[in-house]
Amino acid sequence: MKTALRLSPLLLLSLFTFSACNSNDGAANHPSDDPANSGLVYASGWDLLRYADGWNKLDSTAHFQTDRNDCGWPAYGALELGLWNDIAKQINQAMAAQASVEGSEPCFPWPDPNTKGIDTTVELVSENKVVRKLFYVKDADICSGIADRELAKNLLETLRKLNVIIQTKECPNGWGSA
Repeated sequence: MKTALRLSPLLLLSLFTFSACNSNDGAANHPSDDPANSGLVYASGWDLLRYADGWNKLDSTAHFQTDRNDCGWPAYGALELGLWNDIAKQINQAMAAQASVEGSEPCFPWPDPNTKGIDTTVELVSENKVVRKLFYVKDADICSGIADRELAKNLLETLRKLNVIIQTKECPNGWGSA
């Protein structure tokens, strides 16, 4: 009598899954071919953006944290893809851009007091831990360490949007609320 080998559907599924996960031809080995990564801008040459005396941070994986949001509490989260791509693209350009020369740096007026503007030093930490000042306060202006005025202006505006997100994260009702 012949003994028939019967494989259960669960065993067949397990074998198929195991062989697919161990394939060397999958999208995981080619991130540019992975549909989950389509449209993602990667950080290039930098690890960390920090401002507000180090209270606010954005890392190179789109995660942010603040030691004190508008409620006075720590908060953290991840940026939406559209804003992350905009910030990452501009920061990548800033990393590659020529640094401004003191005395001829582009400066911008202080933000309206009713906005959550950037009103402090903004630093970029490179992959090899070199710190570059992107923005800093000088007299009554916010000046940039980026020589390209248009790039600096656009990045400052984008960072203001980031600041609103960070400061209002887990704090929709303002100081003292939770």
